Amino acid sequence: MFVKGKGMWGHIDGSSTVPTDNAALTAWETKDAQVISWILGSIEPQLVNNLRSFSTAKAMWDYLKQLYNQDNAAKRFQLELDIANYKQGDMSIQDYYSGFLNLWAEHSAILHSKVPTESLPAIQAVYEVSKRDQFLMKLRPEYEAARAALLNRHPVPSLEVCVGELLREEQRLLTQGSMSDISDNTIAYSAQGQSKSRDMRQIQCFSCKQFGHIARNCTKKFCNYCKQRGHIITECPTRPAKRPLKAFTATAGSACPSSVPTPSDNSVLTTDMVQQVVLSALSALGITGKSTATSSPWFVDSGASNHMTGSPKHLHNVHSYNGTEKIQIADGNTLSIAAVGDINSFFRNVLVSPGLSSNLISVGQLVDTNCDVHFSRAGCLVQDQVSKTVIAKGPKVGRLFPLQFTSPSFSSFVCNNVPNTFVTWHKKLGHPNSIVLSHLIKSGLIGNKNIISSSSLPCSVCKLAKSKTLPFPSSAHRADKCFDIIHSDVWGVSPVLSHAQYKYFVTFIDDYSRYTWVYFLRSKAEVFTMFKTFLAYVHLGPL
Repeated sequence: MFVKGKGMWGHIDGSSTVPTDNAALTAWETKDAQVISWILGSIEPQLVNNLRSFSTAKAMWDYLKQLYNQDNAAKRFQLELDIANYKQGDMSIQDYYSGFLNLWAEHSAILHSKVPTESLPAIQAVYEVSKRDQFLMKLRPEYEAARAALLNRHPVPSLEVCVGELLREEQRLLTQGSMSDISDNTIAYSAQGQSKSRDMRQIQCFSCKQFGHIARNCTKKFCNYCKQRGHIITECPTRPAKRPLKAFTATAGSACPSSVPTPSDNSVLTTDMVQQVVLSALSALGITGKSTATSSPWFVDSGASNHMTGSPKHLHNVHSYNGTEKIQIADGNTLSIAAVGDINSFFRNVLVSPGLSSNLISVGQLVDTNCDVHFSRAGCLVQDQVSKTVIAKGPKVGRLFPLQFTSPSFSSFVCNNVPNTFVTWHKKLGHPNSIVLSHLIKSGLIGNKNIISSSSLPCSVCKLAKSKTLPFPSSAHRADKCFDIIHSDVWGVSPVLSHAQYKYFVTFIDDYSRYTWVYFLRSKAEVFTMFKTFLAYVHLGPL
């Protein structure tokens, strides 16, 4: 088609004979050389050596035709076999659609070549319906709901409309899968630089580090509580459940405990429960006592299966342990578990064994509770996986990473006056800037005029709210000459079809001259064809 468009098909079929006039012969040889260059540029590199002995385009074409031309019956049989066996498998909708169109385009060329012109519209209509049905029936099972909805419409939409609906359903399934993964305390890490179509082959299981599934469906999960495979500690059926009693939940201010554990008998309140309710209520009202550090640090250990300590004095919600499990230490001996308690709302289920000489924080237990643990030369950082809130951090001491927890002491509560400072009014009034706040103070509308103003506010909330990132890094690099760098993009689907039924267009922008070429498309499958056309234009120039 390209050669016919250039008016040089005679050099292929032999209708353009070699002239005898010298001037005409030179022009004929120039055009024939152009056709030869097109043929050599469109075949595999390993076949070029086989064509060096041919001096004309027709001789090359006859050789290739004799080598690769197949009987239409055999070719049609092979195409129908390929179409019958072609399924979506693990491909994305876009990749499946592109391969599907390529097979049916070849099949259509063979089938329609023997159909009379007057019957072609009717045959084409039936052919498009069959092509659409074949595309829908080869989809994966998770698209059954979308397929049923499309087939139940009246009339059933065209193949292009079905593909658009399926692309949106594919994105919805990906989003739903990631949200379910997060809610079940699992995170699937995808490889960096992934392609636009994210399929399960690129999803890595957080538990076994293998690709193709997520941690929720992993069969190699291991429970640190019952020491059995197939589930994690948060899903363990043998682990005793703790029923929370909601009490005095703060709606504003700093975070504070909002629930306390209840014993098996809900009608009895223990001393620890009453104390916890009082602490929660006082913390919600902004009344706090002094915070004292624990006597010994807690060391972050990737080899520990659970948080554990030798003394319960720095824990709360402590209750006796009635199970049969024991702690196995490095020398092979085992230690009994006396009790279980919590350090705070993030570090729960700490095992108490009097034989332990150190306090240990388990990396595996933190990960199971939806936390990220980062190690560096600066120290250790524990963050919530979803909100990225810093839960705990500590320095690097030698080759150890100790964490220091503080325990509030409420032996005597003191309600102090709130300090009348510049920062306090900044937080009370919804974080206005320093100029507005200084004007309010000088006007006597808030506080008193003796408050010292500050041009810079040490407010982490304001810094976080004002932070931003650019969508693309800025670059001052420019190409040195035309066609060194080409930028390309595809636009569509257009909500309104053109008169020639175009739905998309692809652009090629030269980085040096900023000259732009636009090619209109009826389908996304034509992008690569237009790219080859543009590449031929760049190499050979307009003819």
